[in-house]
Amino acid sequence: MHLPQPSPLLRSSLLVIAMMIMPMQVSWSQEIHSSDLIQRLNWIRFELVQGRIITRDARQGQSRSATVTNEKKKIREEVTLKIVGGTPLFQYQYQDPNQTVQIELINNHRLVMKRNPTATGDWPTVEVHQPEQGLLRMIVTQGPSSQTYTAKHLWQMMLSHPGPCRKHLYPLLKLLRSDWQLELWSEQVETNLVRMASYHAHPEYDHLQRLIEQLADPAFRTRQSADRQLRGMGQPVISYLKQLNTRNMTTEQRLRIRRICQSLTTRTGDTPEAVTAWLLSSPRIWFILMNRPQNDVREIAHQQLSRLVQKKLAFDPTASLQQRQLQLGRIEGTIFPR
Repeated sequence: MHLPQPSPLLRSSLLVIAMMIMPMQVSWSQEIHSSDLIQRLNWIRFELVQGRIITRDARQGQSRSATVTNEKKKIREEVTLKIVGGTPLFQYQYQDPNQTVQIELINNHRLVMKRNPTATGDWPTVEVHQPEQGLLRMIVTQGPSSQTYTAKHLWQMMLSHPGPCRKHLYPLLKLLRSDWQLELWSEQVETNLVRMASYHAHPEYDHLQRLIEQLADPAFRTRQSADRQLRGMGQPVISYLKQLNTRNMTTEQRLRIRRICQSLTTRTGDTPEAVTAWLLSSPRIWFILMNRPQNDVREIAHQQLSRLVQKKLAFDPTASLQQRQLQLGRIEGTIFPR
């Protein structure tokens, strides 16, 4: 008995379906099948503010904990929350047959996230560290090799290393807030930055520099006027002010700049629009965008960085990748000396 042979169209359709299914089977065991326990309990709310994770609305009271298990999938989740002097100590643990995840938040600012495969897992160990002050770190270790990614804040991390963040960072942050769409938001921020820079929708940086100098003017009225004008520029000046070298400034200049930044810094959760305004004057972000694969983005980023640092930077957006890397290395050594 001869069975009818499938048509070429059917064979090609089956092949496409098989190709679509295969990657899912490979990556399925790496997924974190959380029950959104952190959000469902509503004991504490995580926010992303100025690229750093903080908490809000931590309910006062005695220590509490909750555990959820899924016997069929062999998944266990546990949340523990202690409030000491109004400061939360939060711990979360997740375990399934393939991996364990641990998250700990101390003093509302120090965050540690760890993801470890079991002995049968063949994907890397991931650690994310957000200290109270200083650089954020994401450490990805597989076998004898280890890669460390650093950034001042999560938005810089996401724009600097989109691929590693997609693979390793976003799945962990989703445990804190399943409604965070960080990959999409990061793409929106980059698109908005490039569009605003191409429209020259940014402060006049020579005027900005004059106002900073006037903060040290002998006349009090001049200092006050410069202070008001800087505040009136809004969030786009924050990144510019924060990257200034204040060593040679007067004490009053440094104090005023710090207070201006504090007054302009939003206390609400980050949105793509607010982050765009904040990062528009960040030299480091534009340096990152000078390494994008799109020629037009590299050119716009080069022009914007030159405006920010008020220097003519030797960079050819159309040069080969090797030449561009050499040029970027020289620029980095000049603008961001270690």
